[in-house]
Amino acid sequence: MYRMRFSHYVAGILFFAASASLISCAPKFGKRTTAGTRILIVGDSIAWGQGLNKDEKTPALLSNAYKLNGEPTPSVDSLAQSGAIVGTPSPTSLPTPANGEIPNSDPTVNYQVRKALNSKVHYDVVVISGCANDVGFQNFVWPIRDENGTLNRLTEDYCFTALGDLLRYVRDNFDNDTRVVVTAYYPMLSHSSRPPSLQLAVTYIESLLPKSRKNLANETKALAKELSSNCAWAGACNAEEHSLHFAFRSTCDIVRAAEDADGIATPTCDQNQEPLNGAAYNSQIAAMNDAAMKAMQGKKIQVAIPQIPVERAAFVPNHDSGDSWIWGAKINVLNLDPTDELETISKRNTANCQNGVFCRIASIGHPNRCGEIAYANAIMRVLNIDRSKPLPLAINPPKCAG
Repeated sequence: MYRMRFSHYVAGILFFAASASLISCAPKFGKRTTAGTRILIVGDSIAWGQGLNKDEKTPALLSNAYKLNGEPTPSVDSLAQSGAIVGTPSPTSLPTPANGEIPNSDPTVNYQVRKALNSKVHYDVVVISGCANDVGFQNFVWPIRDENGTLNRLTEDYCFTALGDLLRYVRDNFDNDTRVVVTAYYPMLSHSSRPPSLQLAVTYIESLLPKSRKNLANETKALAKELSSNCAWAGACNAEEHSLHFAFRSTCDIVRAAEDADGIATPTCDQNQEPLNGAAYNSQIAAMNDAAMKAMQGKKIQVAIPQIPVERAAFVPNHDSGDSWIWGAKINVLNLDPTDELETISKRNTANCQNGVFCRIASIGHPNRCGEIAYANAIMRVLNIDRSKPLPLAINPPKCAG
């Protein structure tokens, strides 16, 4: 997901209107079967499920929902890549796929879509996530007010324009009965985040970066300084405002992009109604979700907005006990030694990553097990709109607060 440069970012409507009595058309790709739903997932680290075990990721959660509903287990193909950017409409090269957990801007989301199309497989559902890496981590978390509108411009360029171009391509090139679900983002930080913990995390990251990435070390050091000078231990800070700003604006632009691709003339999202605090954010995101689902009912492209409240952001108190739905880092103040669950991720990925530590820290700010459930449920709520027998939503385990 997040291109910090911490992290290196679907059908076509083909109508055969031979007569007014024509009620079906042949698929462009593959052969439809009765064996179960076929789902494609493309996108960034949110789509990939950064830092999660296979049985904790959205494909597994979706599969389980279909099984609990007494339906055949769906086939879920994921081409997602951590760090993927939306990218250019026509890639000139075909990148060798990286290990999905290792942040890399390639293969781009555009390339992932084209790879799926080249497979000639019929997909019933396509799930897409992308644009945050194009905007860049440093631009939506940096705790300095965006006086020049840089964040607004970048979000408009990538979460509306670039993503919108991709959605229109998807609309025009997959089977006309393929449903497209594009997911939105969430606030990484909030007023409940504890700046000292984040500052220690930044310091730890800096100490372990290879010499070739010392420019990032300087950036993170400046970030830590700004956090310590602008944030009180238990108070709100500009980093929270910037994170909320990106979460709201990107969600709004993603909704606008989907509605535009769907041909909805009047957008349901008002960019000028930006929340000023966490409570307002929770309320407005819930309202935006309800409005978007109503406006897009019966449409080809729909938006899944995860309901992750600001109180569940990264670095909140007791994040390791389930209060947070976003990966953070529990760091020992004396020796800066990580002792949280991400340690196991580092060990699992060391063989596939030149810098195992980088693989671990790349998970910070992504949905953990609890947050992933919120994402899967958002997708299922969209899929349930037109289903006579709704898919059962995943239930948060006891560890997930709220």
